[in-house]
Amino acid sequence: MYFRMTFHPIKTFAELGAEPPHLLSTLGYMLLFRVPILWAVFALIYLRVCQIQQMLYLWAAGGQRVSNDSLGDLIEYFSKYASEVHDLFINLSLLPELPPLSATWLWMGLFSLFWILGLWMHNVAWDHAALWMLGGTREEQSFTHSCTAIAEAMGSASIGSLLGLVVFLPSVGFFATPVLGLINIYYWGLRGVSLAAYHKCPTWKGIVATVLHPVLVVIFYVLLTIAAVTIAVMVVPPA
Repeated sequence: MYFRMTFHPIKTFAELGAEPPHLLSTLGYMLLFRVPILWAVFALIYLRVCQIQQMLYLWAAGGQRVSNDSLGDLIEYFSKYASEVHDLFINLSLLPELPPLSATWLWMGLFSLFWILGLWMHNVAWDHAALWMLGGTREEQSFTHSCTAIAEAMGSASIGSLLGLVVFLPSVGFFATPVLGLINIYYWGLRGVSLAAYHKCPTWKGIVATVLHPVLVVIFYVLLTIAAVTIAVMVVPPA
């Protein structure tokens, strides 16, 4: 089904939107696909960080060449020509050694679960608000439809997330990044197609809602920052 959503989104989401929303099962399938992929990403990042730490230990131990790795070359370069960075590397090398992956992987899985759930709730809140501003939401059970629509779209994006693992391949990840960026934009817009299908509104409204989403987030945090600074100025007495 996720392949159909990716390659035939308008038809597939229209069929799903014509049925009553099945939120729990849709959310469960989305988590089943998205969480393990993110879990693998966190594990690969953690292994890379452990490798960087070992490089710093070797470098600090005797100033010897850490490896032929490009990252090792960067460590040596900056440590020679930037004293501030050199001091930073020294301080980092004094940190205790990270525990092995076997001691952290369960916590990574739990963190991955809450990360995906948080991302889903974030997308639901802002996409639904943006679609409501455009007058595209349904009159009945509109929020339930948004929750289901976003879960379906995020589940289909597991294909893009799986392709994103190529960034960890040596000499491949850098060149794959622009393509992966376009894939990410495509799946971002796919949320709008899903929203429009579930709310039975024009497709353009759903897509515009996903574009309006980051604009609303930026405006919200700018206003929140202004409010926080204003309150701080009013509460904190001048020195």
